[in-house]
Amino acid sequence: DFDAAALTVKLPDGAGDMTVKVRLAPAATVGAFDIVLETTGDTARLTLAGRLDALAIPRLRNELANAQAAQPKRLVLLLSGCTTMGDEALRAIVFETEKMNADLSVEVVGASAAIKESMKRAAFSGSVTFSDTYSVAAASR
Repeated sequence: DFDAAALTVKLPDGAGDMTVKVRLAPAATVGAFDIVLETTGDTARLTLAGRLDALAIPRLRNELANAQAAQPKRLVLLLSGCTTMGDEALRAIVFETEKMNADLSVEVVGASAAIKESMKRAAFSGSVTFSDTYSVAAASR
């Protein structure tokens, strides 16, 4: 019986001498990245939060493949919760979006200045529209 607030474990009474094995994991890696895919009509919306680094790439590719399966005409990447984006993750986004419809429009919403700069260096920014806010009403156009 673990008490997370007190960081204690209650052991059974009368069990005598006992050996307890404890495994610790750094809290920084728990929930370091999250991604949610929503599709509405011909729009696929990916909300990304946390650190988009090499460890996040398998989940990122999987959700981009799910988005591709929906055959959207518009892909919206909501990045306001994305704290960092590694070059590997950016390459994965570029690669996966290139496999989608040729007439796909990509909108990047809420990206930090550093992430926008990375996208420009990767020559990905030429094919995307950047904005600071996202309107669900605009998505239904």
